[in-house]
Order: sequence, then structure tokens, then C-alpha cells
Amino acid sequence: YMSKGSSPSPSPSPSSSSSSPSSDNGYGRVLIPEVHSQLSGVKVMATTFVEGLTRLDDPLALTKARLDPMVLGATAAEAFANLALVHGLVHGDPHSGNVYGRMSPDGHPQLVILDHGLYHHLNNDDRLGLCNLILACATPWPNQSKVNQLAQRFAGKLSCLLPCLLSPSFGMATGLSPSQLKAAAEGKLPEGTSLDDVWSTLVNMHGAANNANAGADGGGGAAAADGGGGGGSS
Repeated sequence: YMSKGSSPSPSPSPSSSSSSPSSDNGYGRVLIPEVHSQLSGVKVMATTFVEGLTRLDDPLALTKARLDPMVLGATAAEAFANLALVHGLVHGDPHSGNVYGRMSPDGHPQLVILDHGLYHHLNNDDRLGLCNLILACATPWPNQSKVNQLAQRFAGKLSCLLPCLLSPSFGMATGLSPSQLKAAAEGKLPEGTSLDDVWSTLVNMHGAANNANAGADGGGGAAAADGGGGGGSS
């Protein structure tokens, strides 16, 4: 559903073969600015400048630009989920300065994703593991033991929190108590979770990601370039 005229950055970013415009005139729901390889290098990625961008974390500005935050939010969720769960690619810097909305030339809301210089690879086992975790959480009557087992693969001691990070609606699949869910919603560590747990989990996840990326690109780690981000170009 990317724009027909967009050109994703060189590997390991999404490939053009995954593009499928959502409208007959070629303006898809997601725009990846074209990369200018002749102006790019190991540390710099130059792309086409995109006009008329509005940050997704500014609902008033979106409304003023006649952009529906709910529509763009749903598109963003679908786009990043498609990258990770279908293609095994995780955008390395998806903050609000790299994800924008705009009105496409044909008058439809369009998501614009910048800064494709850093991607993390998911091997097929991890990709399918995440798919199974989401399906287990989304089951009408989720098996909390199964959810916890699937989440432990990725989050270790923080396995009960991972489903909540994927979607707040998955909280009931975790076995967390109401007080623990409330603490998580407030950005606090739930009772029984320590900073040491957080630190050890992040270290383990980082190591696992590096190993996966090294296997994907021949030992070079996550493919990286300084893409900039922020305004209308990266």
C-alpha cells in the first residue's frame, strides 16, 4: 500500500516488490520518500523532500490540515506491523519526528515514514514467534500460560509486560493484577518488577538482536546510515 512512485531505501529497508498502491492513480496510503543514491553514502542518506508534512503527535495540527488522526494512526499501526510481522523488518527510529501525515495530491490522507537508515532484522523464527504471540493475545479467551510462554522468548522476566506494549487491549491476556495493569498504564514498574529485571532483559534483547542482524547481513550488525529525520527529508 505504498505510493507507486516511492522508492524504498537500499536493503534492508522494505523492498519495492511489497508495494501495492491502494488507489488507481498510484497514490498509496504510505509514502516512502525516494532515495537518491548518487547523493548518499555510508553515513548519509539523501531522499526527496516531501512537502506539507504534519507530525502525528499533534492532533490539533492534523485536524487543521484536514487529516483524521484515527485514520493515520490505524495506517501507522498497520504499516509498522506489516514491516515486522510480514517482512521481518523493524524500523530502528520510529519516533514522531520520522512519522508524518499529509494530504496526497489526489486529496487523500497519506502516512509518510522517514529515516530508513537503520533497520533491525527478525529471523523467520522470531517473526513467526511474534505473530503467534499476537494471535494468542487476541484470542477471545486467551490462555495466559501460553501467552506468557510465547512472550518469555522475547522479554524474559518482563514477559508479562510485553503484550501490554504491543497493545493495551492485550493486558487481560497477561495475568497481571488490576493494580499492576494500572501501574503499567501510568508508566510505572508493576509490583514484583525491578530495575534489574528491566536492565537484564534489555541487555539480553540487544544481544539477541545483534546476533540476528549479524546473521542477516553477514556480520555487519544492523544496517545503518545517518538518515537525519525531523523535517520533510532525511
